[in-house]
Amino acid sequence: ELGIGWPDAVAGELQLTGQQPFGGQWEPFGGTIALTSTLTSSVHMLMTNGAGRILATPTLVARNGAEAVFHAGGQIPVPVATGLGQTSVQWQPYGVELSVTPHVDQYGNFDLDLSVSVSDLDPGNAVATDAGTIPAIRTRRTRSRVNLAEGESLVLSELVDQRDGKTIGRVPGLGHIPVLGGLFRTRSARRQEGETYVVLTPSVLRPGSLEQVETRGPLERYREAAEETKPAVIE
Repeated sequence: ELGIGWPDAVAGELQLTGQQPFGGQWEPFGGTIALTSTLTSSVHMLMTNGAGRILATPTLVARNGAEAVFHAGGQIPVPVATGLGQTSVQWQPYGVELSVTPHVDQYGNFDLDLSVSVSDLDPGNAVATDAGTIPAIRTRRTRSRVNLAEGESLVLSELVDQRDGKTIGRVPGLGHIPVLGGLFRTRSARRQEGETYVVLTPSVLRPGSLEQVETRGPLERYREAAEETKPAVIE
């Protein structure tokens, strides 16, 4: 079972906005679900049989109006010709990347600029170069601007991925015989569907709050250790 228990998790109104297909190419429909009320219980995902997994549970800290960025994934080297027979390497990131810029008013209300992208390697569209084969990168990206009160949660769920594949197995030699060759071949088709959820809950770090103490703890311990190890002059 994989999902969010909306009847137990939500109290209040739900707003759903989506994106329509454009450019003559069909894309899987997705939407943004904004929770306009506080959660009466935590949003939960039950994962069995390996159907889903939590990619990361980061905590981002940013001052008012400043950007905070989180990236979970990796980087692949891409050779780039710089002229005169020289080649440099540019590192192209892939994975899950979240960028958020909060704007908070005096009442604790948040105006959030959000950007979320999910990308993975696509060996099926790889490009052969002198330095080797470089896989393509499939990317799903969304940008949103929302208003939330402190403690309210936002669920972004329009990052849908669908893949179709076919496999043909043959008995060497016999599988290519016209008509009768079908007796020595096997065909299989598969479809993979995945969706990435991003749950965001903003809060304000106030002076003396527990969150601020936990955030400043490592820095304060570092400063205390630095003071203890300073050389002393004894008369």
